[in-house]
Parts: sequence; structure tokens; C-alpha cells
Amino acid sequence: MGIDASAVHYKEINVTGSSGGSPWDIARTLELIAAKEIDAGARITRVDDLEHAIELLELVKAQQIDGKAVVYPNRRTKDIHRVDSWSGADERAYLQASEI
Repeated sequence: MGIDASAVHYKEINVTGSSGGSPWDIARTLELIAAKEIDAGARITRVDDLEHAIELLELVKAQQIDGKAVVYPNRRTKDIHRVDSWSGADERAYLQASEI
């Protein structure tokens, strides 16, 4: 299966993948998140920008991140942010904060 890179870039579509599970698993997970039975934000432990992506990947490879990392390509920050969880309010505050 190929991916149309032009559509990703020009139409700004998101591509999501998984190393396991079926479409049913994804649908059920989204149902549980919507029902607030799963707090997906509790799994996020790092937040940063695209310039730190390589460093984040190295931390993942070294198994030094217990959780997920979120990368915002439109932000520039000085350091990788450690967080206990991540919510919509956290994201809004992060995106509204002044950039370096």
C-alpha cells in the first residue's frame, strides 16, 4: 500500500498507523476514550517540537520514555517537556505560550 505524499502535504491529512490490532480495535479504543473509560492523555509523558524529534526517538529506542511523546512541528522550544499527563487545556496553553 502506498501513501500519496502530496495529499499528506497539500491537503494536510493525518496518517495514523499501528504495529498491531485491527480497525475494530482502533474503533473500540476510540469508543472507550470518548466514554472517558480510558484517559489517553495519561499515557503522554513528553511534549516537544520537531527539532527535538531525533532526541525523542533516541529516548524511545533506549527505553527511557515510559509513555508517549507528542511532537508539535509548528513550535520551537528550548527543552523537551516532561509531563504527567496531557489534556486539551494543556495543549491550548502550550500552543499559546510564547515561542523561543
